[in-house]
Amino acid sequence: MDISVPSIGHHIEELDLSNCKKVRDDVIERIIGWRKNRHQQQHQYTMHAHLDLEPVPGMEDFDQSRNSLTTKPTAGCQNIKRLNLGYCKHLTDRTMYHIAMHASDTLESLDLTRCISITDVGFAYWAYQPFPRLTRLKLSDCTFLTDKTIIAVASTACNLQVLDLSFCCALTDVSVEVLCLGCPQLRSLDLSFCGSAVSDSTLLALSIHLRNLEKLVIKGCIRVTRAGIDALLSSSKALKHLDVSQCRNAHVYRNNVPAARILPARGSKSAFVRNTLGNVVEIVI
Repeated sequence: MDISVPSIGHHIEELDLSNCKKVRDDVIERIIGWRKNRHQQQHQYTMHAHLDLEPVPGMEDFDQSRNSLTTKPTAGCQNIKRLNLGYCKHLTDRTMYHIAMHASDTLESLDLTRCISITDVGFAYWAYQPFPRLTRLKLSDCTFLTDKTIIAVASTACNLQVLDLSFCCALTDVSVEVLCLGCPQLRSLDLSFCGSAVSDSTLLALSIHLRNLEKLVIKGCIRVTRAGIDALLSSSKALKHLDVSQCRNAHVYRNNVPAARILPARGSKSAFVRNTLGNVVEIVI
């Protein structure tokens, strides 16, 4: 059955292709489809003209003229909202380009876990196409992505609420800085094992700028000390869950000055503490 035919695709809002390891770019293009009036609709965005005149370097093979787009038939899942492509390792930047051009106005959730062939180049087109409905994005274990990708995401997905960047080892603290400014609605952020991206100053920035942050996972971030955790707990009004497991310096201040240990509840890995604002926070040790 071809789910991309209009009679079927029109009704599909959620699609899970995770672990479909033979899925390639042409399959995703067919599923998402080509929208006849896409370019006419995008006239309201001033960046569109810039996109036509100056393609992103490295994406020339994927670029299509306005005429070729308008001649393609309407097909695919035009109302797709939630798309899981986790572990589809053969997907490339071509898929990211197609999503930006033909699904940016409908997509609410996207999972790209372990899509290791996707690079910063694919996300570069996102900077020119707004994703106003995108609230959940999972980029876990996309080890080749750098700060350039996060800059593009922060500039186009201002309503993002849940973001998973665990094991994105190439990120630096620049990524956190741009998220603080570009994604103020974040409620859940996973930075596990992003060693270079998380430090005490990072936690201070998060506590100041992300006023809606309820869940923060910084598992395995060895640059974090007790000073950063204290700053976070004293300033984050909405915080309810904090995971500092495998943060080996989480119980000392700088220069190895010992801090009072946060002890988990009996038979649990979590401790429940009341911060200076009077809120109870679950801390996973």
